[in-house]
Amino acid sequence: DVIADGVPIFMRNGRTFGPSEPVQVWTAQHEMEIKMGNPAGVELTFNGKKLGTLGPEGVVKTVKFRPDGMVAP
Repeated sequence: DVIADGVPIFMRNGRTFGPSEPVQVWTAQHEMEIKMGNPAGVELTFNGKKLGTLGPEGVVKTVKFRPDGMVAP
């Protein structure tokens, strides 16, 4: 799931994106929440800074971002 400023964005059949769509760009003014079912398979970049992967394979993880960076869980 990807939620930007409280509004779900780009959802399709329970998946946000797939292998045929390897790069996605999302924007929010205040807060973005990203829920990943396989964080090891997702590389994130925030405001041009590469964050890499944010968790192990197959472990559901939710991260939140605000304009100044990632919000601690």
